[in-house]
Amino acid sequence: MSNVFVRFLIGGLALLAAVGYKNYRDLAAPGKRPDLDNNAYWGPKLGKQIYKENKAILPYDITVNPEVIADLKSQLSRPLKLQEPLEGVGFEYGFNANELRQVVKYWRDTYLTNWSEREQYLKKLDHFQTEIQGLKIHFIHAKPSKEAGKQGKKVLPLLLMHGWPGTVREFYDFIPLLTTPSDKSDYVFEVIAPSLPGYGWSQGSSKTGFGVAQVAVVMRNLMLRLGFEKFLVQGGDWGSLIGSNVASLFPENVLGYHSNMCANNSPMGSLKLVLSFVFPSWFVDGQFTHFYKGAGGLFKTIMEEMGYAHIPGHQAGHCGQCSDR
Repeated sequence: MSNVFVRFLIGGLALLAAVGYKNYRDLAAPGKRPDLDNNAYWGPKLGKQIYKENKAILPYDITVNPEVIADLKSQLSRPLKLQEPLEGVGFEYGFNANELRQVVKYWRDTYLTNWSEREQYLKKLDHFQTEIQGLKIHFIHAKPSKEAGKQGKKVLPLLLMHGWPGTVREFYDFIPLLTTPSDKSDYVFEVIAPSLPGYGWSQGSSKTGFGVAQVAVVMRNLMLRLGFEKFLVQGGDWGSLIGSNVASLFPENVLGYHSNMCANNSPMGSLKLVLSFVFPSWFVDGQFTHFYKGAGGLFKTIMEEMGYAHIPGHQAGHCGQCSDR
């Protein structure tokens, strides 16, 4: 083999390595920060009016009109026209009709019958509303008990965000744990738990383009409105995606970010996900391989266990077709 060929081969391999390394760096590099308007207006059309944000923070009454409850009970009392479920199946082919009858019965005869009691439970925490970028945003504000100050605990503000389908109701059991001093921690938390825009008691956007980054801006502006320049963030489901955007877009405001639904949608993360299907041992510790199901297992889980996402997706497409007529 001639020296010229060897040099050519080495040069070619070096070039391939350099190109590969550059592509790796490009894939692994942080994405470009989107150009966001921190004061963008997402409310209804104003016409010729000039928008002026109402910055008042007011108590919010979550009382439900008894007529609304009565109407709902009336609707639930209508005969259900359901197709009987296939023999010998549970939920494999959709929501089981027999179970749906039991759900409706419980909703009508048990849950709503005790509505006043449930409403009082929801009022155990303090509810507020303020206007952010044209949207009326509802939030729970739970402050530490007076004992925290006496015990010298450091108070940390915490932005606590739910997901879909979910509401602030899912936080009721553990908000008191966060706001009550513990011998096991030097910290105690002041919790702000908003209803995400379009959920619960918060107003949804009237305009398109309102994605997780834009919601993150609203959430950050809410915390600033309440006087918190620095705060912690916790999010689950969509709250996780919004929380990661709050932390990424506004690191100067975020003391720390915790998520109970971690994901990595970067180009490198997606590439590693694909490679893990082919070479799982590269990414999965040997002691955990029996948990790993590969691409087939992931696809099966998506198809069998994510009906909650498939159904609204189908409904959205169907409604879109209807609206075009």
